[in-house]
Amino acid sequence: MYADSRSARHLMEIRTQGILRRNETRRLLRQAGLEQRGWLSRQNCWLLCQLGHLLVSLGKRLERYEQPQSPAIDWRVLAG
Repeated sequence: MYADSRSARHLMEIRTQGILRRNETRRLLRQAGLEQRGWLSRQNCWLLCQLGHLLVSLGKRLERYEQPQSPAIDWRVLAG
């Protein structure tokens, strides 16, 4: 995949530096009390997932009870 081991090593070093920078930024934010949190708490996410599953199962149940409608009759075809 790589032309030689030097280019692979260079790419690995670049990725490692990026990871180290992100970790340092997270550490500084945590120390400053500015830690980034998720949009939803774990409990809210769980509740929304349960609600979604319930809605899907109710929708499937409604589809099973739905009666198929008879096709419309084209009287012009029958008369001709």
